[in-house]
Amino acid sequence: MHKKTFARFALIASLMLGSALEVAAQATLNQTTLSAGVTRTAGVVQVTSASTMAAGDILYVDREAMAIRAVSGTTITVSRGREGTLATAHATRAVVYSGVPTRFYNSDPPYGRCTASAQPVLPYINVVTGGIFSCRLSGTINTATSSTDPGLWGGTQLFVHAPSVLPRRIVQDADYTMTPDDVVIAFTSIGSAATRTVTLPAATGMPGKIIYIQDESGQMSAGVNSIFATGTINLVIGTTLTAGTGIISTNFGIIRLRAGCATPNGVVNSCSWYSW
Repeated sequence: MHKKTFARFALIASLMLGSALEVAAQATLNQTTLSAGVTRTAGVVQVTSASTMAAGDILYVDREAMAIRAVSGTTITVSRGREGTLATAHATRAVVYSGVPTRFYNSDPPYGRCTASAQPVLPYINVVTGGIFSCRLSGTINTATSSTDPGLWGGTQLFVHAPSVLPRRIVQDADYTMTPDDVVIAFTSIGSAATRTVTLPAATGMPGKIIYIQDESGQMSAGVNSIFATGTINLVIGTTLTAGTGIISTNFGIIRLRAGCATPNGVVNSCSWYSW
């Protein structure tokens, strides 16, 4: 499908949204993985499951959009590099999204407040930039309850927010495993003599993304109450944070982490999170 046609379909879908919300439930993009690697020039891809795929759909993986021409079992015949994207090689187990063309976009969502039930499809994927966005980042997590009340857009890419619309996940005295679209993780409660762990997502595919981990509890003290981070993290060039090393140990501390395959000064390194 031509890029202009693709954009027109997305526009038509957005114009129809107002009348469709009352009669149609929000859709979720189909998701599976590649069961085998794909070369840059291959005309077929192998997926783990193709039960939701059909000819005419878009198959999206690693910032490349493909047009599905035929489906035979888990073998998908495709036209490569569509909708303004480039054909590239893809590794086994890479995440694959699929759906009708109107469920993909060629621009980012409007930053700020959002309501998940008002979105025609989630996650929201910009096929041009590779950004993957969600609307679920203003909830609270603690040891007793879990809420994912929608409120603000979060995404896998670096983007600028006004202070009033930073997507925050509030964590109350609990460990937390981050998702790629998290932006701010705010600890508002830390138990007496407790340590809490934040598990970072893989930095691959998120160059430039910045996240914040901060203590807002006022209960932390060095060597007693701490927040730890696990994952591949570089505090300074050549120094890797190892598991069990405290990353915040004083009250109202904050750490910024930037994802990518290079340190902030441009030196190429393995994909990880860098602190500064």
